[in-house]
Amino acid sequence: MNPEHARAALRPVLTGVVLVTLFAFFFVYPAHDPQPNGLPVAVVGDASLPLGDGFEVVRVDNEAEAREAILDREAYGAFVPGPPPKLLVASAASVPAAQLLAAAAARGSAPPVTEDVRPVDEDDPRGVSINLVGLATTITSILGALLLFNLAPTLPAAWRLGSLALFSVLGAALAMLVVQVGIGALPGSYFALAAVAALAIFAVASVSAAVIGALGFPGVGLSFAIFLMLGNPGSGAASAPELLPEPWQTGGQLLPPGAAATGLRNVAYFDGAQAWDWLTVLLVYAGIGTAALLLLGRRRRAEPAS
Repeated sequence: MNPEHARAALRPVLTGVVLVTLFAFFFVYPAHDPQPNGLPVAVVGDASLPLGDGFEVVRVDNEAEAREAILDREAYGAFVPGPPPKLLVASAASVPAAQLLAAAAARGSAPPVTEDVRPVDEDDPRGVSINLVGLATTITSILGALLLFNLAPTLPAAWRLGSLALFSVLGAALAMLVVQVGIGALPGSYFALAAVAALAIFAVASVSAAVIGALGFPGVGLSFAIFLMLGNPGSGAASAPELLPEPWQTGGQLLPPGAAATGLRNVAYFDGAQAWDWLTVLLVYAGIGTAALLLLGRRRRAEPAS
């Protein structure tokens, strides 16, 4: 056996094994057993309920305020004392959270009447489409940045940014055309959903392009590690951020996949609720990516003169 060939073959094998192990851990651990971790629930009046640990009670004065708290994304459900007692849920906010609330309510002495005030789209009964859209756009955003450097390595920074912007807009427009118009999986304004998706794609693609431009091929792995291995499982798109353990619950919403998932959900079902929170994250990453690419282009222009 040739020792040199053995060492050369062992390096990618070990790297691949490490990557498989890391991806398995980061994808499975945060979401394998969704449990409430500060899950906000509105409760009318001073009613006492057997919610158990992990729920955060938000006191409201009446049923109208409870409904408003759900639609403003300040609570995932609400308990309204009877008779008969009532449980308000919003499966569009999180199917697992609605199920957990229903299970908690069933432990009471008088099982409540359940009303879904904002159900998921009938073409997406398990509420999985937003997570799948996020996964697809995250992967293709990084690949788009990689293709830009591979197929057009000498583009000036301004042209590179313009290409990424065009890629983001056209990619989001066609993706939402497929998901919303073709499949019918998401309600809401097509143009608003496409705008959120475009901003999310640009945020990931521009930062990834800057990292790849600065580090070369290792930047591809770093981009996948940040946005896919950390960002997608921490997004809460498959359940809810408040059903994830820390640091995924907080950290996931500070990465573009989490902000994009919340933005798509809130635009599709909740009239763009809490837009400032998720828009800020996406705009910050888009700004970082833009600034980094411009600085990278300036540095490259200065290199021949030095």
